[in-house]
This record gives sequence, C-alpha cells and structure tokens, in this order.
Amino acid sequence: MGRLFNNNFTNIKIDKSLLWDADKDPNSRELLASLTEMIEKMRFVPLQEGVETKEQLTL
Repeated sequence: MGRLFNNNFTNIKIDKSLLWDADKDPNSRELLASLTEMIEKMRFVPLQEGVETKEQLTL
C-alpha cells in the first residue's frame, strides 16, 4: 500500500479474475464495487482487466 502513495501512479489495474467471479458470486461483485469505489476516492483511475462482454463492462 505504501507504494501507491510514494510513487506517481495514476491508474490501478484490477485483475480479471475478480471481474469474472463477480458474474457468479455476490461477494465478488461487492468486493469489485468496493474496490473500484476506494480507488476512485483515492483519486486514482481504476482499469479493469479482462472485460469481454457488455455485462462485464456494466459491472
């Protein structure tokens, strides 16, 4: 976590496995939503890896 604040990052990449699990698992969906919200609150840009469908893009 310290690296996030000690470097000049603007984007934070979210692993595709979290997105793919979110389709099937409500807990993963909630984690993805919370993680995205936290990244945005810290003024970073979330980048979601592995988006392949419109439904995944909506998530």
